[in-house]
Amino acid sequence: MRKNTCRNRCGARILIFAAICMMMLAGSAAAYEIVIDAPMKVQKGIPLVVNGTSNLPAGISVDIVLYRSDYVTQEVERKTVTLQGKKDFSVIFDTKDLTKGLHKVEVPGIAGYSYLGNSVTIRVIEIIDRTDEVVLRSPTTQELDGSMEIWGHIKGISDAGVQIEVIGPGDQVVSGPEYIPTQYDGSFTKEVAINETGTYEVSFTDAKGYIGTVEITVNEPFVRATTVPTTTPPERTIISAKAQSSNDEPAEFLVTADAGSVKVYTSSGEDWVIEYTDSAGAVQKINNKG
Repeated sequence: MRKNTCRNRCGARILIFAAICMMMLAGSAAAYEIVIDAPMKVQKGIPLVVNGTSNLPAGISVDIVLYRSDYVTQEVERKTVTLQGKKDFSVIFDTKDLTKGLHKVEVPGIAGYSYLGNSVTIRVIEIIDRTDEVVLRSPTTQELDGSMEIWGHIKGISDAGVQIEVIGPGDQVVSGPEYIPTQYDGSFTKEVAINETGTYEVSFTDAKGYIGTVEITVNEPFVRATTVPTTTPPERTIISAKAQSSNDEPAEFLVTADAGSVKVYTSSGEDWVIEYTDSAGAVQKINNKG
C-alpha cells in the first residue's frame, strides 16, 4: 500500500511540473491571429488597399510588405502600422509605378509572437495595365494660352464613350470626371480651360474600368526677343570757306545739305552780321555784336 501511495504522489508531481512547463512555454511564445485582405486584381494607377484585423496586443507594430513576385521576389514597398484598441488596420499602396503582372502583400513574422493556423498573412494581387490602350495624339508639351487640347484614340473602343478626368498642379481637379463620346475608330477630342503652367494628369476610364493616365506639361508661351534696330548718327562734316567782305560788299555763301539742322560759324573777335533765308522764305539777321 505504501509503495502505491508513493507512486501516485510522484506521478502527480510530474503532471504538475509538466503543466507548469507548458504554461511557461505558452507565455513565452503566445499564438495570435492575424488576417489581411486585398483585391485579387487592381488596375495600374488605382490605389491598392490592404485591410487587416488581429488580436495582437494594442501597441504592437506590424509590417505590411508589397513584393514583386513574377519570377524573382523583390520588395517594392514596406509600410508599418501600430495596432490600436480596435485591432483593425488598413494601408494603401500607390500602384502608379508598378509593372504589369503578379505582386503579393505579406505580413512578416513578429519576434516573440506566433500566428495561429487560420491566420492569413499573404495575398497575391495581379496588376492590370491598360495604359498602352490610350494613344494620345495631342502634344504632351503645350504652351499656356487659356486651354489645353486632349485628343487621340482608345484601342478597342468603337462608337462608345470614355471618361476623362484632369488633375492639375497641386492635385486640384481641373475637369471631370466626365464621359465624352468616341467615334467609330475610338477617337476622342476634348478642350480643357486652364490658367496656369505645370504638369496635368489626364486619366481615362471606360465601361471595363480604369485605363490609364498620361501627363501633359504646360509651359509659359515662347516670346521671341524683339530686336530694336539701332541707327548710327552720321559723322558731323565741317566745311570751311572764306571770302573778303565788308558792309558795302558782303560775301555770299550757299550751303546745300540733307534735312536737318545746319550750324554756321564765323571767326571770333569781329563785328560779323549773318543774314540767311529760312524755310519760309523770310530773311533772318544775326548780329550779336553790332
